[in-house]
Amino acid sequence: MFTLNTERIVKWPVIVEVPVDGGETRPEEFEVSFKLIPTDQLAGFGKFEDVIVGWSGVNRETITGQKEELPFSKEALGTMLRIPYARAGIARAFVQCMTGAKRKNSGTPLATGPAATIQPPATIQ
Repeated sequence: MFTLNTERIVKWPVIVEVPVDGGETRPEEFEVSFKLIPTDQLAGFGKFEDVIVGWSGVNRETITGQKEELPFSKEALGTMLRIPYARAGIARAFVQCMTGAKRKNSGTPLATGPAATIQPPATIQ
C-alpha cells in the first residue's frame, strides 16, 4: 500500500565518474541524503544546497596524502558542487531519486576501495 508522505529524506547512491589519464573515468560511489520536494517546487529548483542534508562515504585527502572521512557540512558540500563531474553525478542521482527510478547497471563495475575523494580548500578542516 502506498503511504502519502510529503516530508521525506531519502539516502540515495551517487556515482561520480572521476576523470583519469588516458581519456578514461573511474566510477566512485558515495551516498547522499536528499530532502524530497514536491513537483511544484521542481520548476524553480536550482540549488542542491536546499535538498542535500547529509552524506556518507566521502573522503578527503590530508596534507600527508592519507584519506579520511569528510563529515557533511554546507561548506564541504559547496566545495563538492564546484567540481563539475561531482555535480553531474549528484544531478543524475537526484533525478533518479525524485522520479523513483532505480539505478541502472551501466556495465561499468563500481570502483573498489575508498569512496569519492575530494580535495577541499585549506579552509575546510
